[in-house]
Amino acid sequence: MVTIDWKTAAGLALAGPLFGAATIFALIQGLEHYVALAAILVIGVASAVRTRRAAMWTAFAAGFLAALSAVLLQAIFIDTYFDNNPEYAEIAVPLGFSAAAWTTLFAPVGGLVMGVLCLLVAAIAKLVMPKGPAT
Repeated sequence: MVTIDWKTAAGLALAGPLFGAATIFALIQGLEHYVALAAILVIGVASAVRTRRAAMWTAFAAGFLAALSAVLLQAIFIDTYFDNNPEYAEIAVPLGFSAAAWTTLFAPVGGLVMGVLCLLVAAIAKLVMPKGPAT
């Protein structure tokens, strides 16, 4: 049975709070999609390089934790986020939820999506990497 390398996953998941803070303070305004794509690629490839046997599950865990922490950080600082990103403040929140509550409820979904994307990148990276010693 392959186990997740939690030290690697936790280290790679630090991209989440960095991304969350950068979006809250509009440091990457307009570039969020490209930065998220770069994070997915880095997490997936780094997991494949660092933990070859456990790469896919380590990448999933890192991606899940990164997205979860980024979205929860945005929910905590939702007013600052909306002040710096007014285009998102205009989006209607369904079912009468507050923006912070909706963002908090959506965090696990974002985590699952990013986790799966990181897992797929790690799987592809494992396929194209030369065979070496498994860790």
